[in-house]
Amino acid sequence: MAARKGGPEGDALPAVAWLCGEERLLVDDAWDRLRTRALKEVHAPDFNHDRVSAKGTPVGVILGLCRTLPVMSPRRLVEVREAEAIPTPEHEQLLAYVKDPDPSCTLILVGEKADLRMKLYKELNAIGALRIFSKLAERELPDWITQRSRRHGVSITDGAADSLAAAVGSELLLLERSLEKLRLVVGEGGTITEEHVAVHVAQTRVETSFKIVDAMAGGDMGTALQTLLSVVDAGESPIRLLGALAYAQRNSIRFLDRLLEGASADAAARECRIFSNAHQAANRVKTAGRAGLGAGLVAIAAAERALKSSGGADDEAVLVELLFKLKASQGRKSA
Repeated sequence: MAARKGGPEGDALPAVAWLCGEERLLVDDAWDRLRTRALKEVHAPDFNHDRVSAKGTPVGVILGLCRTLPVMSPRRLVEVREAEAIPTPEHEQLLAYVKDPDPSCTLILVGEKADLRMKLYKELNAIGALRIFSKLAERELPDWITQRSRRHGVSITDGAADSLAAAVGSELLLLERSLEKLRLVVGEGGTITEEHVAVHVAQTRVETSFKIVDAMAGGDMGTALQTLLSVVDAGESPIRLLGALAYAQRNSIRFLDRLLEGASADAAARECRIFSNAHQAANRVKTAGRAGLGAGLVAIAAAERALKSSGGADDEAVLVELLFKLKASQGRKSA
């Protein structure tokens, strides 16, 4: 049975919930929602709300808190941080409670990860108590941004959500900070547009990718190489930089298609979020043609596979080789 992915909780307050995953913002959000719901049923929290860490707190002590009768309250709440630190020999004791929990207590355990090969996590998953919050895929980011903007009391256009995802990447904490900044710009009830994203959010990753592409198109491989390697030296993930290059390449293909449909260079550049001189970009994509731009995407995908298999040992060599392949693809004509 596949582990249940993080998502909206049902109406019934769970007796036991184990929250974990690499996307910490989503874990913390789910934790906060569960805590808020549970506390509505917890009176006199000084007596009925316990927070402990699994590091240094035996499972027997935790379960003793769970089985303590509530004081002038219909429910107790016990929260356990660093739950993955529970020793394996104590798993069976916890499982026995999970299978027969105290009906007057909600137990929330929060950890970093879950090893689904272990009996504890398999059992938690089987009863629906395990919630794993994984990193969002690139395609999921715009929808998440749109939903998140509502929490900030604003709306966001589809194009702005796409631009923000491309500009910031998949780090949800950074996206959250960007939305907080944009909310201050547009005000309560305002709408975030692509122009707001372009002006108020650093476009480092996307703008860098277009700067590299434009430098290659102008025959300035020195600038292209220097730009790429300086960004990596500054700490940018090579994989994420490839994602930005792929985004720029896909937008270039859309840009070419719009030009061939008769759109002006300026209008097509705005629509396709081309972060460079529209007319220079038009000349570049027309010279490369769809075949050349498509070959560039293939080269980026091959470079990504090479980076993932190299374990970081040959990142610089892979990126340099990619630039020369992209340069060669820009000179191709449409098939």
